[in-house]
Amino acid sequence: MRLEQRYQQQQRGFSLIELSLVLVLSSVIVAAIYQTFHTQQKTYQQQNVLALMQQNVRASTFIITRELRSARYDPRQSGNFGFVTRFNAPHDTFTVNYAVDTEIIAFTVDADRDGTVDATPAELIAYRFNRTARSLERYNAGNGWQALAEDIDGVHFAYYDNAGVATTNPGLMSYVEVSLVIRSGTQEVGYTNTHAYTNKGGQNICPYCAAEPHHRRQLWSTTVQIRNPV
Repeated sequence: MRLEQRYQQQQRGFSLIELSLVLVLSSVIVAAIYQTFHTQQKTYQQQNVLALMQQNVRASTFIITRELRSARYDPRQSGNFGFVTRFNAPHDTFTVNYAVDTEIIAFTVDADRDGTVDATPAELIAYRFNRTARSLERYNAGNGWQALAEDIDGVHFAYYDNAGVATTNPGLMSYVEVSLVIRSGTQEVGYTNTHAYTNKGGQNICPYCAAEPHHRRQLWSTTVQIRNPV
């Protein structure tokens, strides 16, 4: 009889309470593992988005910075080169009013050192922000405006003279502050961006960003010193 009772006790299995405790503990562990995985996955996606944003703008900022440094390059001292409000015909398709236009810039460079402004992409240089296409564009003397970087939410140019005082006079510009607001290619559900993007002077570069708060954005800004003095 004792052997039979002992055998029955060994074959008894788990009680309902024990099973419930195991299920609860298992659920807690699975939930913790899922939460950790979800957090890591979200962090990875965010880092990937930021990396793509930086990659998108890296080449374009290198080009615009390099070309701005060469603005007003005039080895023959012809006086024909510098920041301009328009190009000569037939490339006079736009005008820049530096007093009010902060999203476009134009200048000439004597790339071939002949003292004459030639109608080539190397000597007629201009950049602008295309709000409709959300892109930074460069003017090509042969093909017009072409996109240099996409997914751009703001472009701003500010100008300073040799003393660091703000100016809108093309003949006095010695420093150019370039600011870009880069955005993610897609909106992110559950993410809200209410940040105001301003340049060093406190000017709002992307006043309409608040209308699309679900994009991740970054501000890129640099001040370029013009190598060729006024």
